[in-house]
Amino acid sequence: MASPAPRHQRPQDALPSDTYTNFSKIRLRGRVADLKHIENAHTDGDTYVWFKTANLLSTGDTSPWPLSQYRFANGGNIRGMIAATEIYLKLTNAKTRIAPGHARSPTRRRWSSTTRC
Repeated sequence: MASPAPRHQRPQDALPSDTYTNFSKIRLRGRVADLKHIENAHTDGDTYVWFKTANLLSTGDTSPWPLSQYRFANGGNIRGMIAATEIYLKLTNAKTRIAPGHARSPTRRRWSSTTRC
């Protein structure tokens, strides 16, 4: 069997200069963005961003609605997605704006039904 083609190497300035393992904060125009790694949700490298003072949650690809449309890759699994949902339910309230990576914006009601699968 032939060896896989070598990966394209990126120029040094295209690589991230600031990385984190579990949690990071970024200050943007007087606001704080909390970045948190979600382990094994959609993939093993997902992050959500919480803007507490704006009551805004950016979930990226970890917004699990509907779960039936998810294809897990690179270490992600259903247990990780449910764990992410439980975290989001603790962070948010009825007035929280939710910005998913794809699809329509989820609601807390849909999230609650997801965790009862």
